[in-house]
Amino acid sequence: MTYLINQLILLTFFVFCIMSMTSARTESPSNNSLVHAVDTSSSTSSFSSTSQKFNPTSKKKVLILDVDNTLYNEEHLQSNGGLGIEEQIIRKTHAFGRKYYSLTKEQCDELYRNFGSTIEGLRDMLISQKKKDIEIEQMLQQYYSYVYDGIDMSCLLPSPQTSQTHTGYSHEEDTMQKRQMLIDLLQNIPHPVYLASNSPKGHVLKVINSLGLSNVKFEGIVTPDSNRDSQGA
Repeated sequence: MTYLINQLILLTFFVFCIMSMTSARTESPSNNSLVHAVDTSSSTSSFSSTSQKFNPTSKKKVLILDVDNTLYNEEHLQSNGGLGIEEQIIRKTHAFGRKYYSLTKEQCDELYRNFGSTIEGLRDMLISQKKKDIEIEQMLQQYYSYVYDGIDMSCLLPSPQTSQTHTGYSHEEDTMQKRQMLIDLLQNIPHPVYLASNSPKGHVLKVINSLGLSNVKFEGIVTPDSNRDSQGA
């Protein structure tokens, strides 16, 4: 669980930095950052909120946490003998591209590199083909259902093995203790906390529940299907 300890240290550091900020000036966040600090003038939203308008002149600070391979460690999940979350998504994305668009694995990966995600590449491809909006929307719904509905979250759950080693060390107990440390830290951040992901909102909720974070108050979730959710509300 060294990774989780490192993440807790990094998260604590970022929270300290945010609390120390006195300037109202904001910077454009990097896509690769663990945590983004931004200023917003929007009112506090419920957990189901999916989009916010940011005002660079406001002094209200919020924390944006990336979900994918940040709240969990993909390499650690795979080292336990199974497929990690990201590996499942990649494999099913390749299968989707092959089944519906006759795309090779390499072509799917090229879309990912060029557009930041394979689904955005597919969207751009359909737009360039002059497809109607309803056809693009149907593709998005089909993709999210095909790729994410069957993701196995068991790799995020604590090991069912309760036996201790000869040293008295219990892996399950250690995992639960460190997750409780993460929960305590998140609940004591003095700023609204948002989650962001390239995955759909339903998948993010499953990850949160599997990690035992369902009782943590998050102000909102920012995902690719955020606008569609809010429009359908």
